[in-house]
Amino acid sequence: MFRNYVHLRSGWEWEIPHHAEAFQPHSIFRNFETGLRWLAEGHIQVDGFYELVDPHHAAQVYQALSKRETEKLFMVFDWDKVRKK
Repeated sequence: MFRNYVHLRSGWEWEIPHHAEAFQPHSIFRNFETGLRWLAEGHIQVDGFYELVDPHHAAQVYQALSKRETEKLFMVFDWDKVRKK
């Protein structure tokens, strides 16, 4: 720890490689990819957990999050509204 003989890590997830290899198909990035694909395909239900907000109101959103004044767990910037304007 003091002379780099011991490395402390916060959890077991650091034992998973960042990228997949030939004999180790599981990786942190593969897990991210899988999770995002499941979200995109609708396999994970997130209705009611988030609120869509206008990206122009980012300062207000960050203030509300920092003060824990939001009703939902997540605030998602709705970039489609910006593109349509």
